[in-house]
Amino acid sequence: MLRKVLVIILTYILILIRNSHQKQQCNHDIDKQIQTYHYQYKQYFIRNLIKIRKLQQKNPLPPQQIRITTDLSLLDPLQQTNPEINIHIKSLIETSIQYFQNLIKVTPSLSNNIFPNNWPLNCLNITVPQLDYTIGIPNSDLHIYITYIDSNLSNSAQVLASATFCSIDPIYRRPNFGVIQYNIAIMKQQSMTNKIFKDRLEVTIHEILHILGFSQYGMGYWVDPQTNNFYLNSSIITKNITLNNITNPVLISSNVLQTAQKYYNCSQIQGMKLENQGSRGTYGSHWERSVLFNEVMVAETLPTQSFISIFTSALLRDTGFYQEINDNFVYDKMRWGNQKGCDFFNNTCRSSVQIFPEFINDNRTRGCTFENDGYGVRQITFTMDGCTSIGSPTNSICFLEENNSNTSTNSRFETFGPQSRCLQSNLRTLNFNFTDISRCHQIQCANDASYIKIRINQINKEVVCNQENEVIVLDNVLDNIRGNITCPSNFEQFCNYYPICKNYCSSRGICVNGFCICNRGYANDDCSIKCPLFSENGIYQCVQECPIETFADLNTRVCGWCQVGCLKCQSESFCIECDFQFGYRLVQNKCEFLNF
Repeated sequence: MLRKVLVIILTYILILIRNSHQKQQCNHDIDKQIQTYHYQYKQYFIRNLIKIRKLQQKNPLPPQQIRITTDLSLLDPLQQTNPEINIHIKSLIETSIQYFQNLIKVTPSLSNNIFPNNWPLNCLNITVPQLDYTIGIPNSDLHIYITYIDSNLSNSAQVLASATFCSIDPIYRRPNFGVIQYNIAIMKQQSMTNKIFKDRLEVTIHEILHILGFSQYGMGYWVDPQTNNFYLNSSIITKNITLNNITNPVLISSNVLQTAQKYYNCSQIQGMKLENQGSRGTYGSHWERSVLFNEVMVAETLPTQSFISIFTSALLRDTGFYQEINDNFVYDKMRWGNQKGCDFFNNTCRSSVQIFPEFINDNRTRGCTFENDGYGVRQITFTMDGCTSIGSPTNSICFLEENNSNTSTNSRFETFGPQSRCLQSNLRTLNFNFTDISRCHQIQCANDASYIKIRINQINKEVVCNQENEVIVLDNVLDNIRGNITCPSNFEQFCNYYPICKNYCSSRGICVNGFCICNRGYANDDCSIKCPLFSENGIYQCVQECPIETFADLNTRVCGWCQVGCLKCQSESFCIECDFQFGYRLVQNKCEFLNF
């Protein structure tokens, strides 16, 4: 009876989480009754806390890479109707999983990952298969259902992907089932370029982070490090504060709070700002964009670059779900608001003390973006609390090499590509007269940022910025060039930019701090090489033979992981030697954990 009631509730609140990237915004519309839905399980979790502690005492295994498995069967119709999109979605999922398996370590499940029988079986338009709540998923810590819609309705067509967690494992205390739903109507509108793949990959990572716990409706299930129990009420780690007549929800969990105080250089920060605009699923489920502009978990994304930062890795630690977070896979050199003090955090563009360059507080209508990754016009969006900034359209993004085909590129002496940045410049040929003063130029910074070389490829010349704000004049009739370049006002900040990976990892990997993490079976600096023998799972190199704890999969040409506790195996399910040191014994070619 309980399950039927819960199924009705969950069906009624059909759309749990939505993320719009057509409008560059996240629109997570979650019905109010989801709070009631979660409350139903409060006592269920409390009753299981004793069982949790007992089981964890019997599991001496060190943390291992999180094993994320997927159910792709709901994509099968696409194989006939749109095979290209089918392959595209599967590649997005595979690439995202590779990333999160490097980012997160957990105490591995000792048995199959079973959908808890107290949770509803309907979750964001999917019905949990019977085998998943009876037998479960082998070698899995998190299982994600991948599905799709093809909707051109005005609201749905703005939503590229939706996601939610479907259940929390009561034993290991973490999300163990989730669902991602794509809207292929949007995918049909765009070509499958490497840049589009990168953008959609950022959306997919954003959605998986909601499954992993970044949601106001997931915060109640976070684990309190003081009591080792679930918070059960998100108000314990969130509160509302009012700064400069603007009320924000803030997250006050320990790691996030310390990260915010250190990053902004303000010990008075009471909590990290969460989004204060939008509907119930947007409000409180993302970082506030005015203080953390291009983080992957703000409610609106950019056509330029977004990344998982130290703030989101701190949040993942504070969930209590995960044993280790590898900060080598997050970005820690952000510029927006960094070290700007309490005035920036509290007042942003409304400061009465100073004008922060992150925002446009004067009469300028055009210019370089704050990150110098493109140029465009002054804009305002609903998640910026009324603050304005420069936004760059796709054809003015400096690192996009395809923008070299713009009709005015040569007459403006521009170069687009991974090494290009936006500078205050009005270079043009003698017969043209452009009114704007922003250009994308190829640059090379000294290792110590003491100087910046600027390459003008059209005339095969190089100029050097030796001083900040220096003006370099390039009037030359013979070269058919006139105008000047103003050197950056802060060399160190200008040169500290997010590195771009070659070819965006060829749609076969993800770029992390300038290096490609390739999908299984691929290697090279841009993931362009398909390995002739095997690629090593987790290292992404072509190898002649597979190392210990892996097996050679002859079908995929990948060194796949053996099951937990297995040292040598012929396949994922056929072990020939178990790790007795950690309490495993070999029983019918499977490793069973010894209960002492």
